[in-house]
Amino acid sequence: MKRIKIEMVRMNITKGEAEFEKVIDLTESYFFKCWEVYRGKKLENNELVDGIVKVVLSEDNGLNELKEGITYNDNKYIEINTTTAGMKLQETNEIDEKFRVESIFIKEEHKDFIKEFEDSLSAGIISELEKNKSEICINKMVTSKKALAMTGSDFVEGMPNICFVNEFKYKYRSNYSFLNTDNEIISDEIMVDFVLNDGGGLMTSEYAERIKKALDKDYNIEFAIIRGYHGLAIKGVLLTFDFRKYMKSQYKGDTETFKKIDNKYYLRDYFGNWRDLDRIDCIMNKSQAKYLGEWESKVPEGTRWEEIIYPIYKDSKYNDVNKGIYISKVNKNPKSIKGKIMLNYQVIQNLNISAQELIEIAKETVEEFKNVIGLEDVNYVKLALGDWLTDVTEKATITNKLDLVIDRFGDETLKWKYIRSMLKKQLMKRINKLSGGKIEVNGDICVGCCDPISYCNYLINGDRGKNGLEEGQFYQGGYEGKRLSYRNPIAYYAEITEIDLVKHKLLEGYSPEILFVNAFDDFLFIKSVADLDGDLFGVVNNETLINSIIKEEAPFINLDDSKAEKNEFTRKQMYEDLWTSSGNLIGEIAIKNSRLCAEVTSYKTLVFKNNEVESYTAYKNKWMVDENKAKTFYEYKKKFNYYLRRKDYENDMLGYDEAATWEEYNEYIENNQYKEYKAKITKEFKEHLEKEEIKFIREFSDQEQRKVRESIFKKYKNDFFKILLASQIAIDMPKKLVGIPEWLEDDLKDYSKLYKPRFMHNLGKCSCNGKGDIRECKDIINRVSNNVMDEYCYYIYKELIKPLHELIDDGTKPNKSFLGTILGTDGGVINESLVSIYKENSKLRKENVGNTLELNRIDIDTKEKVDSLGDISVEDISKTLRSINASISFCFKFIWDKYLLPNLLKMDSKTDSLIRDIEGEYKWGGYRYKVEKKDKEIDIVTNEEEQLKRKVKDGSITKIRIGQLTHIKVEEECEVKIEGNKVFYNDEELGTIFKDFVGQIEDGIYTAKLDWTTKNNNEYEKAKSMSMYI
Repeated sequence: MKRIKIEMVRMNITKGEAEFEKVIDLTESYFFKCWEVYRGKKLENNELVDGIVKVVLSEDNGLNELKEGITYNDNKYIEINTTTAGMKLQETNEIDEKFRVESIFIKEEHKDFIKEFEDSLSAGIISELEKNKSEICINKMVTSKKALAMTGSDFVEGMPNICFVNEFKYKYRSNYSFLNTDNEIISDEIMVDFVLNDGGGLMTSEYAERIKKALDKDYNIEFAIIRGYHGLAIKGVLLTFDFRKYMKSQYKGDTETFKKIDNKYYLRDYFGNWRDLDRIDCIMNKSQAKYLGEWESKVPEGTRWEEIIYPIYKDSKYNDVNKGIYISKVNKNPKSIKGKIMLNYQVIQNLNISAQELIEIAKETVEEFKNVIGLEDVNYVKLALGDWLTDVTEKATITNKLDLVIDRFGDETLKWKYIRSMLKKQLMKRINKLSGGKIEVNGDICVGCCDPISYCNYLINGDRGKNGLEEGQFYQGGYEGKRLSYRNPIAYYAEITEIDLVKHKLLEGYSPEILFVNAFDDFLFIKSVADLDGDLFGVVNNETLINSIIKEEAPFINLDDSKAEKNEFTRKQMYEDLWTSSGNLIGEIAIKNSRLCAEVTSYKTLVFKNNEVESYTAYKNKWMVDENKAKTFYEYKKKFNYYLRRKDYENDMLGYDEAATWEEYNEYIENNQYKEYKAKITKEFKEHLEKEEIKFIREFSDQEQRKVRESIFKKYKNDFFKILLASQIAIDMPKKLVGIPEWLEDDLKDYSKLYKPRFMHNLGKCSCNGKGDIRECKDIINRVSNNVMDEYCYYIYKELIKPLHELIDDGTKPNKSFLGTILGTDGGVINESLVSIYKENSKLRKENVGNTLELNRIDIDTKEKVDSLGDISVEDISKTLRSINASISFCFKFIWDKYLLPNLLKMDSKTDSLIRDIEGEYKWGGYRYKVEKKDKEIDIVTNEEEQLKRKVKDGSITKIRIGQLTHIKVEEECEVKIEGNKVFYNDEELGTIFKDFVGQIEDGIYTAKLDWTTKNNNEYEKAKSMSMYI
């Protein structure tokens, strides 16, 4: 899959135009395929596309920017495509929101491409809807369909023979909680309708083989997440299943949908046509083709849909890019499946688990990181890097570059300052994620697929049968037993459920990446109304986690099936609908769940004699009011409140003025009685707790704590219900334009008064994006960690984050031999233009330290300048960059793809091989590895500096030290003239030979190699002395 680069720009309201922010990577897609046709030229891999930009719209004027366009680099750009994800805000707190809405814009001179692209994608449906000013939900019918075209995907040429079938439903009765007409949450046993195989379809092994060849895979394709255009707007999953053989074996007589004529079998399609089963490549549910309903009145009964749609494209220049299916994901190579899954904070926080249990689960990972963070053992570093790699030929990430350089140069690289610094950053990034719940455990991320046996049974005769998976049964790769299952985002603890994996003969052999869902129960509905068009499910095999699932007898479901809001389709209305649906409501609601979970799992929860529970803060506030202590206490505190640093913070019981700064707060508490009075209040409250026999949850045994925590979750279940309801409304908001009702918004405001747990700071999900002092972070709990996740987070801080912070960044700097070893040292001339570019980049980066946006601009400008130099020879690149001792950072950024990578790949490895072995001494990712030593020729030295040392030692060359340098212009390798204690170059004095070296070589003319680099300097102009090798 090709990678494509475009510029991301940000609107500057003051200037009234867009400014460059950075270059971003996208992958090949239908949109860019159409762009290639339009411009009449193929895009190269990693090409920076001219004429298309991603725009970060302004908060105050974004709607107008969508309608009127923007100016960037003196060119007018207009909107062409906006994905649902692009219209979301980043997850931030409600106090200091960072508004970020993104959209794809195109140069106005290419505006005719917009209609061509839309007509190609929809077979003219979008134009027809606009011409007729149809009353539609524009986001659902137009915007979301255009967004499908941005999905990164590989193209499989040639349309398969598709049989579209109707969408089928089944009924299921159970006990649920739901809203009644008065917006009250009640529980009752009710019957609910569910769609069978929503978003799922089937394909033959022959068509799967076509995908395999197109994607150049060396293993069988078992599922494919697909996109298709051609006026159909296809989105969903195709499962490889021999439906031809199975359906024939189940034939018991003709039905309304399946029949047999002269030993041939036929399946009735959506349009009422009988399709020859042996000629069908794919069976697709109506729900997989979003525009299928638009063709219902245009495809007469007895006519194949292809006969109506294909002729529309016959003379179109976009015909070829529509004649096929686009594949966004397929199953992995079975050999690469590790059977490991990364947890996340949403899963952990919604479980009834203790901090100590969480620590025990993470201990193995913590111990593995401990072996890496010292940066002393190259084998552990290699194991860590190898686990983080992407395809180096597809995208050269910093991890790929580090791994390759370390492998080719060996353990000496762990002493290089730049390498150490980059490794430290990569480690810190991953350890911060670990502290935020990214713990590796046994399990898999699975694509959900409907049990194909039950589905085919229904296609045959409208009955799901009894030979497939039964109610409550699931199948995954032949595994058996209980598992924890979840689907993100999680808004409610009951979305995490226990499932029972069983064996099934007809499903044997499938990849564990597929979770087969039975066709009888409400599993998908409980997972926030999931579907099977590519939704991913976590399946976890960990006894502690499974035992921590909170079971809900009457899970909440949203029965409101409100219709999408419809408007007359105009461009103006399209942009207004886009803008109305913008904002990361889903992210905000997920944060509300996290805040509530932090409160529910607090170790400061109080347990009363009657087993009632209440939060420490809430009960203490009530006690202070009852004891008439609140007024005095908050008179001390209100003006200098550090923990509740909010403007206009309102509470039914207590009010707070604008918070003080950290400095003001410290000054205040040092000079008045606040600390003393606070200690007095705390002492009296503690005595009150003892007198009333009120205990902290931490005082109970582990088993008792588990019971108490579950009761707390259940106590707050209606609050979780409301968060779930808001989440489901938010998910549908871009499609339906139906917002969260006012009464629910008012209820959700209560959770805004709760602070984010401390681990959010490590994940960057806070007001400072995790970059500032946590004590200054406005929306993070600034107390001693007191909830399950934060206590676990503090453990990771002590064990890993603190030691890594203390790791010294100092190290040596590789000299010219680094580049010489990779690119060679023979010949070449210095390219003065490249020298100037290097020096300018270094100067500008020093002047803009800390300014990320400006540094991005500088590097983009530098890359363009380096590329504009054309095809410089490897010899000249080597000579030039060695002459200025260019930094590894510069080389990594600007000459990696063209010069370093091809030559590094040719070099031999200088590190040992690590082979998986159950008795190996190295452990990473749950596996053990043994070291397989490589034969290393001691006589072969590739390090240039070491080569010179050896030649000096054996007398084959002479080393002379010279000082009092005149800094005349000189080349690294040149002819010099020695007269007494003086050295000349081109008859100009170069310097004076040190006393101890005078007489070691006779007067005369010699070819010499000059080296002026030291640990602290690599610039010739600043050198005070240098070595000369003759």
